[in-house]
Amino acid sequence: MKNHRFKLYCIFVLFSAFTQAEDLVVAPGQSIPIKTSSGSRIHLANGKIVQIRDTGTMIYLTGKQLGQTNITIGGQVHKIFIVKPSTLITYQKIKKELEHKKGLILEISEAIPIIKGELLRFDDWIDIVHSIKEESEIYSFEAAISPLLQMEIKEYFKKLFSEQNLNPPAISTAPKVQLFLS
Repeated sequence: MKNHRFKLYCIFVLFSAFTQAEDLVVAPGQSIPIKTSSGSRIHLANGKIVQIRDTGTMIYLTGKQLGQTNITIGGQVHKIFIVKPSTLITYQKIKKELEHKKGLILEISEAIPIIKGELLRFDDWIDIVHSIKEESEIYSFEAAISPLLQMEIKEYFKKLFSEQNLNPPAISTAPKVQLFLS
C-alpha cells in the first residue's frame, strides 16, 4: 500500500512541476516580456510562430505569424496565441472588463476570444457588450446562464426591438442565446 502512495505522490509532484500558466495573446510584430529566473530552462514548441530574445532575467516573445504554440519556462507551460491586431484589441477589452466580474473567465481558441464560466448578473453581459461595441471582431459567449437570467435576456431583447418599432425576434436561450429574425 505504501508503494502505491509513493507512486501517486511522485506522479502528483511531477505533474505539479509542469503547471499551466496564463495564456499569452499578441499580434504579429508585438513583443511581450516574461520575467524569468536566471538559468531557467526554456523550450519553445514552434519557432516559426514566435521569436524569443533572452536577457537573463527576462525573455521577450515577439509574434512572427498568426498561430498558436507553447513555451515552457522553468516548468511552467504558457500557451501563446498570435492573433490579428483587431482580435487582440477585442481580447484585451473583454479581459479588462472581466477583471472585476465574478463567474466569468476569458479563454481563446482558434483565434477567437471565448467567455466561459457562469453569467451571474445580466448587467455584466451588458457591460461587456458596451466595452467592445466599437470593435467588429467576433467573440463567443459560452457562459452558463441561469433560467432567471434567461428570462431577463428575453425581455431585454423584446424591449430593445419594440423601442425601434421592429417585430420582436424569436429567442432561444438553450444551449446559448440566439435571436431568430424574420
